[in-house]
Amino acid sequence: MNSTIILAPQETHDQSRQQIMKDRAIRTANILKKQAGIVGILLSGSVVRGPVSESSDLDLHVIVSNKFSGVLPEWTFHKEGIIENLHTIREDELFNGWCVRKNENLLAFWFYRTKFGDQLNCFVPLWWSSNTKWQERLLVLLAFRQNLNIEKKIAQYYIKSARLSLDQAQKACISGAYYDSHHNLRMAFQSTLTAAMINRNWIIRGSKKRIEIAQAFLPDSKIKFLLDAGLDIIDLKNITFNQAKNLCKKRLRYRRTFIDELYRLKEQHKSNETVNNKLKLVIKNQEKHDSMAYDYYESLLANNIIFGPINHIRCFSGLSQIPQTIISCFYHKNSRWPMNKFINSSLFSKSVRNDWLEIMSLTSSNKRCVQLSLRLIKSIDSCWLTNNI
Repeated sequence: MNSTIILAPQETHDQSRQQIMKDRAIRTANILKKQAGIVGILLSGSVVRGPVSESSDLDLHVIVSNKFSGVLPEWTFHKEGIIENLHTIREDELFNGWCVRKNENLLAFWFYRTKFGDQLNCFVPLWWSSNTKWQERLLVLLAFRQNLNIEKKIAQYYIKSARLSLDQAQKACISGAYYDSHHNLRMAFQSTLTAAMINRNWIIRGSKKRIEIAQAFLPDSKIKFLLDAGLDIIDLKNITFNQAKNLCKKRLRYRRTFIDELYRLKEQHKSNETVNNKLKLVIKNQEKHDSMAYDYYESLLANNIIFGPINHIRCFSGLSQIPQTIISCFYHKNSRWPMNKFINSSLFSKSVRNDWLEIMSLTSSNKRCVQLSLRLIKSIDSCWLTNNI
């Protein structure tokens, strides 16, 4: 059985943009294939499946041998306004999947953990080494992803992930870390929504449009029940087009403010070599991203896709990771509640903290965290999810 890809009904497809991105993919593949240890280069994502817009990333999966010693950049901005993502797949990781292909439970967990089965849906090979067996083996593995039993088991793993996030949210709430509690509730919602949609034969698409894609399942009452809770958790219920547009622009401005803050901290702590070196690395990564950054949410908003961009910013983008990124520069171990620590720490400028919190729209209310948690638990525990997953 083929799983269904549900497209957000508002999306439009730019065929000329798709061709530009394909041409870029071919140029990149021609450079990469000359490196020793590269086994295969695959084009995947929306450039293959469609639709393509200015917000679409260029996704390339690069299969490397176990002896490959190089490091491929995770992403690169190109002058055509293209964000190129290189997903490195090691042969030993594929071999792990191949070894468990006859065990549905283990194979489902492998698909869940690696996400290759979703990301490589409808892939196009740009180049294969003549010595590899993965050209045939990969097709066999991906065919298993269409198995209904495997899909059901993958959905179960997402429900387990949702429950873990819920557990973290409740622990954070007990500790008074309400910002972290709220964020963990958001991640629990994302996992629950993914489980529900996989259970309806959906191959996972990019997170920038996941809520609009979910809305394409309506009037499914169960999806509606879950979406209503999720829109409240992400604080999207009453958002307008202009508010979404301004938030996207504010995100871009904040990136510059954040880099200025990093330089200030680096100067302030220049006598601490460990902290200074960590800050240097963060600055390098931030400036690399910022040098050619553009508002890749703009075309989504132009197509009336409003929830997706803000959902992406508040849950998946680098912006949501800023507290952990910056807190880790000053502590040897990961902070248990980084968002609370970031917002309440005098280490960082008040304006930097407040602007971040305004974009993220996290609550500091114990009552609201409890209300949102109970609402999401009801969604997860409802009979439609328990009986069908």
